[in-house]
Amino acid sequence: MQHRKIAILVTVLTVVFLIAASGRLHSTISREIQGEAKRHHHDVHPAPASRREATITSQVADGVKRFVFFVGYARSGHSIVAALMDAHPNMVVAHEFNIFQALVGDDGSTRPRFADKREIYKALLQRSRRSLQGEGIRVTDSKGYTLSVDGLWQGNFKDLKVIGDKAGGKTVQVYLKTPLKMRDAYERLKRTVGVPLTVLHVVRNPFDIVATGALYKASPAFREKLNISLSNKLDNENDLTAKANQCFRQASNVSSMIKELKLDVMEIHHEEFVANPREVLLKICGKLGVDCPEEYLRVCEEKVYQSPTNTRNLVVWTPTLHAYMTENMKKFPFFRNYQFTTT
Repeated sequence: MQHRKIAILVTVLTVVFLIAASGRLHSTISREIQGEAKRHHHDVHPAPASRREATITSQVADGVKRFVFFVGYARSGHSIVAALMDAHPNMVVAHEFNIFQALVGDDGSTRPRFADKREIYKALLQRSRRSLQGEGIRVTDSKGYTLSVDGLWQGNFKDLKVIGDKAGGKTVQVYLKTPLKMRDAYERLKRTVGVPLTVLHVVRNPFDIVATGALYKASPAFREKLNISLSNKLDNENDLTAKANQCFRQASNVSSMIKELKLDVMEIHHEEFVANPREVLLKICGKLGVDCPEEYLRVCEEKVYQSPTNTRNLVVWTPTLHAYMTENMKKFPFFRNYQFTTT
């Protein structure tokens, strides 16, 4: 009888031990599974704040497949295009670095500022990061609209394939001042980076380019400070004429630059971009040879206004100036489809 009690007690203790061990094992396995799931989730969708700052190593520099730069006009909308490109995981596009001014120099004499492509790429990445921290990122209206894109890759990259600079109007100015030096700088850049160079030419209705330039000259926050509206338009023919001359002078230089340097140009119309940013970004990515992730497209779509701002309606156009605009627009293929009434 005593032996039987001992045997039952041993059996009960064994069962209790096995149950406890099973529980500990299950808990351990659960923790491991949960931990692995968290690690996997972190690898696939790293939080922006936790991303390490990528660096331009020799291997990274050798992995770049294309260099991009912009040509265009002030107030044409190329800043938002470049900002969204800079937010792509495979691109770095610096804001107003002005690569050709850096290569030509302030005195107009070409100078070897960069020893190799890696130094150029490092300077562009640094400029991209400085812009993200506030230097060079412009508040574009009184509502506080900025060029920063939260949650994506501005100032950083995942796998760098495309790099470049957005200084559209300034690039044209360098060509205007020293065309021969600009050509030499372009050829040296092409040799140094050793990859194809693609130019993005952002075009907007010239009536809006000119009007926006005159309005910003009157006041950076013109809508708020001057109370500009459809019933209270800016009336300054001199400023509008000056901005019109500047616009068409730049257009002439862009045309000459494209022809002389035999540039590989992708033309982007601001109105099309605003109306359908997804489609235009897909075209840009296709041209530059990178994928266009759905999350990237979704965030970028939310960043872009749904309709362009027709600032041409906020200024007074005299018949003479209106005719001058219309006649000059016919001279350039990229302006020909625009009219005052074009949406």
